[in-house]
Amino acid sequence: MNDETHFYAIAGRASVIIGMQKAIDILQAALNQMRAEMRAEMAAIREAPLPTVRLALDASVEAPKRGRPPKSAPRDGPGRYWDSLTPEERSAEMLHRRAVRAGLAESRKAKPKGPRKSHPRYADHPGHAAWLAKMRKASKARWANYRAARVNGGVVA
Repeated sequence: MNDETHFYAIAGRASVIIGMQKAIDILQAALNQMRAEMRAEMAAIREAPLPTVRLALDASVEAPKRGRPPKSAPRDGPGRYWDSLTPEERSAEMLHRRAVRAGLAESRKAKPKGPRKSHPRYADHPGHAAWLAKMRKASKARWANYRAARVNGGVVA
């Protein structure tokens, strides 16, 4: 590199440094302005009065109702049965329910009246054999019709 080229390289670097210094000065001014605004906001927050909290100490202000109702309050629905049991009765009830689930005991619930509603498609239905014969006949007819349509070029007789 000759002296003239070297001089231009140094001058170019110097101009970049000047531009960088200008950018740093602009960013520093913006940062100082933001810092001043944030300090003013923090001072306003510190000097602002705290919000007042209304406590439900007197009878004129009603507190919101939360949580489970007290035991003395009557309850409607299925929960009344369980609440009426003593701890020993609850334990016995849970043992019974486990036995029912395992198939070792009968359920105390009312048994269904009459046989379960069934459809002839189920093997335990009394009319299953007749239904099955009817379905087989209909299926064979459907397949025969399908094959005839394929042979006749899509024309169903």
